Amino acid sequence: VAEIEVGLKRKRHQAGGPLLFGATDAITTYFLPETLKILLTKYPKILPTVMIGTATEMCSLLLANNIEFALLFHAPVLPVELEIRRQYALPFKLVVSSKEAKSKSVCSTFIGSREVEDVSTKTYPTLKKLQLTHPNASIRISTNSLCAHRAMVMSGMGVSILPEAMVKNEIASGELICLLPEENFSFNMKLICKRDEPFSELSARFIEYFDKSFL
Repeated sequence: VAEIEVGLKRKRHQAGGPLLFGATDAITTYFLPETLKILLTKYPKILPTVMIGTATEMCSLLLANNIEFALLFHAPVLPVELEIRRQYALPFKLVVSSKEAKSKSVCSTFIGSREVEDVSTKTYPTLKKLQLTHPNASIRISTNSLCAHRAMVMSGMGVSILPEAMVKNEIASGELICLLPEENFSFNMKLICKRDEPFSELSARFIEYFDKSFL
């Protein structure tokens, strides 16, 4: 019976219909478009629907079966019903606006990158590394939106650690400068889903193409 139920679930999504999953704003903007373009070309009848929100909101949607999986940088302590099924290592850069690179106050303003509601987070390894060259560096702004981080850095408000894909063009053009360029910052993007539950056919295909983008 279990095998039949799994087969029916996969069959329902083969030809078309909704592909429901969640992600953060930065992941949706900078990491999903190419994979979704490929998927829509191969499965023109599908309707990808990406819910954007915090990690806590994504976990609630997963538990309620409103989405099939979520892509997140920072995950809270997961309930037993959820698991991290995939992890993608991504290079990050600690950046500041080139116009403010010599400003001690701007270079000492670290924009916090954890979930706002994750009050249990007490240590920030990147901030500690920044303090070696800027002893007064501290978190003076905090938001869970990496797109907001990027906008704040571009406007000269402070320093942030961001995925390289979000800032590589600005680094190349000289608009942004890397602080601590000798450091190889890397953090994982996590794919979270219901524990031991198989993916639908469309989700499996999406994840297959998404995996290839990191090879």
